[in-house]
Amino acid sequence: MAQNARGISDSIVCQIAGDGNCVTIVHKDRSILTLELPARRAREAERITSPTLRLLNTYLRATTFVGRHALRDQFVGWLRSAEPFAIRVVTGAGGAGKTRFALELIDAVGANAAAAETRLPAGQWCAGFLKETPELVLPKEAAFTLRNPMLVVVDYASSMRQVLREWLRFLSLRFSEGSSPIRVLLLEREASVDAGWLKELQEYRSDSDVGLAGYFTPANPIPLEPLDSVSDRRAIFEQMGNKFAGLEGQSFVLPSRDPSFERELAQDKWANPLHIIMAAATAVEVGLPGVLAMSRSDLAQHRAAREVNRMRSDPRIGLGRRSSLPVYLAACSTVARGLGRDRALALAEKVLALAGREYPDGAVGLASRTGEVLPGEKDTAIGKIEPDIIGEAFVYHALTHDGTWGLSDAQIGALLYEVCVVEVPDRPGGDTPEAFLVRLWQDHCGAYEIIMERSNQPGILGTLRWFDQLVATAVEKDDRAFLLRLANALPEHSVALAPKAHDLYQVLVKIHEKLAAARPDAFLPDLAMSLNNLATLLSALGRREEAWAAGQRAVEIYEKLAAARPDAFLPYLATSLNNLANLLSALGRREEAWAAGQRAVEIYEKLAAARPDAFLPDLATSLGTLHLCYRATGRTKDAMDCLRRAIRVMAPFVERYPEAFGPLVGALLRGYLSLMEEQKIEPSAEDVELIATVARNLEMPSEASHEPQ
Repeated sequence: MAQNARGISDSIVCQIAGDGNCVTIVHKDRSILTLELPARRAREAERITSPTLRLLNTYLRATTFVGRHALRDQFVGWLRSAEPFAIRVVTGAGGAGKTRFALELIDAVGANAAAAETRLPAGQWCAGFLKETPELVLPKEAAFTLRNPMLVVVDYASSMRQVLREWLRFLSLRFSEGSSPIRVLLLEREASVDAGWLKELQEYRSDSDVGLAGYFTPANPIPLEPLDSVSDRRAIFEQMGNKFAGLEGQSFVLPSRDPSFERELAQDKWANPLHIIMAAATAVEVGLPGVLAMSRSDLAQHRAAREVNRMRSDPRIGLGRRSSLPVYLAACSTVARGLGRDRALALAEKVLALAGREYPDGAVGLASRTGEVLPGEKDTAIGKIEPDIIGEAFVYHALTHDGTWGLSDAQIGALLYEVCVVEVPDRPGGDTPEAFLVRLWQDHCGAYEIIMERSNQPGILGTLRWFDQLVATAVEKDDRAFLLRLANALPEHSVALAPKAHDLYQVLVKIHEKLAAARPDAFLPDLAMSLNNLATLLSALGRREEAWAAGQRAVEIYEKLAAARPDAFLPYLATSLNNLANLLSALGRREEAWAAGQRAVEIYEKLAAARPDAFLPDLATSLGTLHLCYRATGRTKDAMDCLRRAIRVMAPFVERYPEAFGPLVGALLRGYLSLMEEQKIEPSAEDVELIATVARNLEMPSEASHEPQ
């Protein structure tokens, strides 16, 4: 386990103040960290004007918590464990119940019972959702001592990837021996220790920045288990069906002792709680038979269409052509995750300009009346449609189903661009408009094959054209910063969005080519990085020749940069060569792959000689790649020598930081043992000692997935 800042002489005792809405770590009247309480979010949910959406809001907990009590109890044990600072990641699809699980966990430890008081009693759990990132400034050599154990829940964790590592490192190093513990729960749809935002949090960079792998217990994300019990699914269906029917003055009864219905509920799609709840709401309106065949996207679109119609028929916003304008603005606010007054006015002006229509009292009247039918939080002029999957479908229906007065794809793209670039303060939980749009495409646009066949067809798949229009608008406005943000919002491994990601990376390559031609010193590094990203994506798409061409160009640029500034660019050249070796191996060009891999090893050897703590792990990784090149050419002895050397290099690292380097060293060790078995080689005494030493340091909790055999 990594160590915190124990022993620091200047220890600051922090208070946790509460006002019933938020709790704040305070030092000398200065806020260090602010959490939003679940109770506040529940009060805000009560303001939702749509009765159906109010029941769907997770903070109001309309359903009984079922099926996950054992997992919740296991997490309670984690909260109360001895570690002073620990992090966990929970993953699950949209609507799987990640937020509800966090709420139940908060309740299970009796958190925030006196949050309305000026000070929480010492020892009571304080828990909530991250509202603002902390000020990362304390007096030099100072640590803080918390009087209360603390659970920080971070929703949409990947959207905070730019600040999350620094913030978590700050927390882990800045509390003292006597402090109450801190637990951080990161919620996200997808996460992997091998790539993307979670890898960035955990990876080792140097002895002064070892990464956060040691604080993750376990290192791997924990998938939120599905609702497997048919009886649990039926209980939710029946409970929510009765509540939705009650809104209409109706009764609701599910079939009893009906084998066909029980078989239907046993299908995998009913393992998602939100799917069940949306189905219950829709069954009240259209009948049970019509609901059973609907997909999650179908159900969300049904709910969204009803919300659009409800909003358009509300007399407060006006009838006829005028009724569409507040719906457009409500869609903008949903994408923006809520709008404050200034941003609401700015986007109202854009809506009026793009639609070419007038509204009573202009932008002020449009923003005001939209806020009446879609109220937001106390500091928000216009709210958002939730849950996410319904909000996503609402945006689609609001912007496209407007008869002859509808917006074109180009107009929608221009409007969404304005939503994304209007100046935004720090967003609670780190969610962004770009991330919301990516979730829309992921949730509603199906698999890659369907997209390739139908992306020009009408329907919600047509929203993929918005991606093209967003990119085109940003290119027209020369907004490279937005294009980079959009690229960062794309998931690491999304088959559905891979073609669009490819198009975006191609655009970034062209932009950086143009900029580098005018100012090579400033923009050649960006061009090389864009080429590397494009090569990785092309490889994932199976377009290996094109991937190699892009990777080769990146290597050539980094060679030029490294010749002028070796200290700055030799590491990038080595990484690109290692990637190129893998691309060449995939093409069967084995000798060229070996040559690229050998060059990468030689560069890392030189770098590691000057800065071993920073580059020895990279050297070991490159030796692992080179061993594959040797193995492909039949040079088994050289392959084994590479692995033996890589394991020896990593032995002291895995001893100091087993959580950070266990996956890498475990893979190297398994490869080495596999080769020995394949070649029927008996290990030498030196091999036995090395293997035994490394294996002892790789002993991990049962959750670890890289334990050597």
